[in-house]
Parts: sequence; structure tokens; C-alpha cells
Amino acid sequence: MAGCRLTHTTAASSAAPTFSSVNVATALSKFGKLCGLKSFPRNIAVDDRFRGLMLQARVLCADGRLQARQVANVTHAVAKMSAAGKLATDDAEVQGTLAALKQRAVLVVTDMAPQHVSITWWAFATLGLEPAAEARAALEAAVVRVGPDMDSQHIANTWWAFWVLGLMPGAEAWTALQSAVVRAGPDMTAQEVSSTVFAYARFSPTRSCGGCRGLRRGRHWRLRWCGWVGIWLFRTFQTLGQPSRC
Repeated sequence: MAGCRLTHTTAASSAAPTFSSVNVATALSKFGKLCGLKSFPRNIAVDDRFRGLMLQARVLCADGRLQARQVANVTHAVAKMSAAGKLATDDAEVQGTLAALKQRAVLVVTDMAPQHVSITWWAFATLGLEPAAEARAALEAAVVRVGPDMDSQHIANTWWAFWVLGLMPGAEAWTALQSAVVRAGPDMTAQEVSSTVFAYARFSPTRSCGGCRGLRRGRHWRLRWCGWVGIWLFRTFQTLGQPSRC
């Protein structure tokens, strides 16, 4: 059944030239969801039909038809495929589409919902795409705007993205995220706590850490803290012998 689902998606992508922005975004999002399957191609970037979809996404960015939600979902899907080792992002076609998505994100981020702001930050970090000054200002302004409506996963993913990219949030974005942690901290899972604490550990020497109060208010703080310690040890052993991202 999984193989059939992938075949259907791949077959649909062959019709990319006639797709609307919704169709292109939906098809690429489906690839992002299916990239964990064993039947998924080892490097989807070499598939001509996939390349057609990527070309269509680039064209839709250029003519302004790819809207906020679609930009976020496509960027997120590309990041998921890359993280799964199923997409070579050094491919020229992929690079061109990512450049177009970055430019388009700056223009539509003001219309993004909390989820889409969060997954855009996550995708940029996963792909190692440090936003230029204009893009960063727009993305941070979006964090300030949607901060009050972010749930625990959105908050943790955004903190994680700042941490991975090594970008200190601006004053307003820091305050918005810290307030969000105070509000949503009690609902965070162990993984979300760990991602958030990692970011605080990196940036808090120069900023106040009021958000930690929100984390400690969780009903299962001790369990979450133990989970964070375990994840921290795991990540530490993972990075032994690897070059630092700092």
C-alpha cells in the first residue's frame, strides 16, 4: 500500500506543468510526508517529474502565485526530504528553488499562521539556510506577531531553529518567545523542553531567562528534565568528532 501511495504521488507529479499553486504545494508536501518510506527514491532530485515540480514551484514564486501557507509547506517538505537523506540539496535545480522560496517567504511571511512561521524557521535551520538581514527581520517580526498564538511545538521548533542557526533572537522576538514559553511551558513534551532549554543555554548569558519559569511549572517537570538530560547526552555523543556548527 505504501508503495502504491508513492506511485500515485509520483504519477501525479508528471502533470506538474498543468498544476496550480495548490496542486504543486500539495504534491511536494506529500513527498515530504512519504520520504520516510523504504520505497521512496534514494535521491528524488534526479527524478525528472520531481524536478518538474520544483521548477513549477520556482515559477510560482516568481509570478507571486505561491502563497504564504504554500511557501511554508513546500520549504518544510524540502527540508524533511533533505533531513531524511532523500534529497541532495546541492543539486542546481533544488538550489534554484530554495533561493526562490527564501525570496518569496520574505514577501508572504506577514500572512503566515503560527504553524507556518514555525515550520519555515525549522526548515531554514534544517537546510542550513541562514536568512539574510531582510529575511531575518521579516521572519522575526512574524514571530513577534504570532507569538501569543503559538503552541508548545511551534515555540520549541522556533527556539531550536535559532539555536541551530546560531542566531540570537532580536529583543522583540526574544520577548515574544519567552512570553510564549511562560504561557505554554506546562504543556511541553520532554523533547520540546530539551529544544527550548538548549536555546536558552546558548543565548541566556546575555539575556534574561524568564521562560524557564514556564518550563518549571509543568506538572511533569522532573520527568521532562530527565528526558532533556538523556537527549542532551545522546546529542553530545552524536556530535563527537564532528565539526562544530558555531
